[in-house]
Amino acid sequence: MLRDKQILDVITKFRFALSRQIMLLANFTSMSACNRRLKKMLDENLIEKRRFLYGIAYLYFATPKAKRIFNLPYITQNIRIEQIRHDIYVIDTAIYYMNKFNLSLEDITTDRELKNQAGFGNKGHTPDLVFTYLDTTYCIEIELSIKSKEKLYKNISNNYLHYDVQIWITDNKKVKQNLEEVKNQYEIQVADLKGVIEYVNNGVS
Repeated sequence: MLRDKQILDVITKFRFALSRQIMLLANFTSMSACNRRLKKMLDENLIEKRRFLYGIAYLYFATPKAKRIFNLPYITQNIRIEQIRHDIYVIDTAIYYMNKFNLSLEDITTDRELKNQAGFGNKGHTPDLVFTYLDTTYCIEIELSIKSKEKLYKNISNNYLHYDVQIWITDNKKVKQNLEEVKNQYEIQVADLKGVIEYVNNGVS
């Protein structure tokens, strides 16, 4: 039951998760051990797996039964297809910073959790990830698509008021160019998504 709760905590924190991400975040020693546990939870209807896009593996979700038995704060039943790639990269980025700064899963707050704390009716901007390291507050933004400069700068300005450090991660050249234009004004950091993904895909030592 404890292992099941660990898995459900990972899924709930990020809306869904891939099996490879669950293996790392729930501290399994191998992918085969993780898959055996996931199969057991599937059979017990505690989780479900769904595939949405070609080339992207199954996404694992918590079920209403799991919410009831484990008293989960919420579960995700519907997702936006166009957001899947972004949300997968958010989880990979969380893994990256957990290892870089030796953080636990509980040390990181996701946008899902921030929105829940503020009330789901609150439509204000929230960063993808937030954490504190050495008394410094960080917010992390994964930005894959081009937004209007006005909206982008508004989000940067809002983060500047609430966090000590903001790091923007992207794989889009135009987004990076727009970020570089205000990099010094707001003291933001801009990082390449490729480095984060390669780090996680190499197994995280």
